[in-house]
Amino acid sequence: MMTERIHKKGIASDGSQIGTYSPAYMKVRTGNYGNSTRYKRGAKAGRTKDAGVYSRGKNKGTPRPQYKRSADPKIVVSLTRGLENDWHTFPVKNGWGIGFHFPDNFQKLKWVEARKKKIIGLPTSEEREILLKRIRIQVQQILNS
Repeated sequence: MMTERIHKKGIASDGSQIGTYSPAYMKVRTGNYGNSTRYKRGAKAGRTKDAGVYSRGKNKGTPRPQYKRSADPKIVVSLTRGLENDWHTFPVKNGWGIGFHFPDNFQKLKWVEARKKKIIGLPTSEEREILLKRIRIQVQQILNS
């Protein structure tokens, strides 16, 4: 549920939209640069074929990565899918928690939260309620077996 809320719908823990990406960042997400190769004919005519090449810096002349993300500008805290694929439950001192295997992903989420001044990584009240229902069902199944 949290993956759906954060990485697909772009909604913070309080139910509000996280924000919108800048036009410059949208070029990175979609690969829609001035030197992107485009399809010239067929069903894909006019669409970008690749993200072109870097035009300056240490990578000049090498191909840019094509992330193939949507052109929707709402912030979904995902470019390479690293965060959304790293969500896991962990045993903690007094029970279980939700978090990341890789500490860098936690830092990325905290950076977005600080930058957008929103709490994103905490479960919503609805998510907590569903989690508690699932736990009750699991406990009941264990007790009945």
